[in-house]
Amino acid sequence: MADAIMSDTSKYLACMESIKLRLGLVNDVVNKKLMPGIEERFAYEFVSLNLRKILELIAFSSLIANKDVYAKAHEKYTLHWKADKMLDALENLHPNFYPRPIELDSTNSEGVMHFRDVTDEFLTKEDFRGLYDTCSEVIHEWNPYTEKDRIINFGHPVLHWIRKIHTLLRIHYVRMIGKQELWIVYMDYPLDGRVHIMAAAPKIE
Repeated sequence: MADAIMSDTSKYLACMESIKLRLGLVNDVVNKKLMPGIEERFAYEFVSLNLRKILELIAFSSLIANKDVYAKAHEKYTLHWKADKMLDALENLHPNFYPRPIELDSTNSEGVMHFRDVTDEFLTKEDFRGLYDTCSEVIHEWNPYTEKDRIINFGHPVLHWIRKIHTLLRIHYVRMIGKQELWIVYMDYPLDGRVHIMAAAPKIE
């Protein structure tokens, strides 16, 4: 059982590290630090592809945290890849599956950490679905006979979406169905700047 838990946390860590890398790439393209001379439509296709992959990684990480229950409900779970469908399936099994953004409030002399909910805007499940649909349209080639406007409209500037994703994940917790334990996840742990997961038993005061 311990090996299985370590395997799942390792998979979750890998998803988060990949998200960090892709967010950095998107940020660099938008700020013209990467591929500065690229044609705008190709830059937006690159951004769309990586934003979609980021959303897929968020969905896969949620599946990892609830793998045992998800696998029992979906025999072919290893073949699942559509992020919006995975969100629907996870929500049916566990309404509180989505990452919950938090901020460290204080740590007492006994090492007990106190967290509070984030008040800044973060990527909600509704945001996730809308952005996923937009990115899904952009990554496919236009039909040469389409009468639709060939305009890439993310609804907000790309940097706005980057901030919302970062706020969602910067420090978040994951609640697994049927378990008291939480995973508290730091995307940039202060000591080494890497992703860290801490198991925690929540106490309501």
